[in-house]
Amino acid sequence: MEPIPEGTDYDEVRGVLQDTSSRLIQLARQNRDPGRGRVTVTSAANPAERTSRPLAPVRASAQAAVNLEATRILEEAAAILPRSAETARERQAQYAQIAAAIDSSKVLLRS
Repeated sequence: MEPIPEGTDYDEVRGVLQDTSSRLIQLARQNRDPGRGRVTVTSAANPAERTSRPLAPVRASAQAAVNLEATRILEEAAAILPRSAETARERQAQYAQIAAAIDSSKVLLRS
């Protein structure tokens, strides 16, 4: 996936996505299960769909709390993007699509 270039109309999107990513990485690191290795996950419904990089396993005792916090982080990002688009009407549709994609990630957490 190509990074969002700097100095474009999407600087704010890039910032929100970088912040969200950093927070999720930190959450996973803080709750990593050291007894299990990283894995690449394939969708049971569609084997062609798989994670682009290995995922860090979370301790079983922390999974519920981690899922709640990850969901909160994703909801916050999805809420920020539409507000960001208010200042630029021509980008509202794109920001809404990005927010919807973030929101769809919550389904994966609950699976």
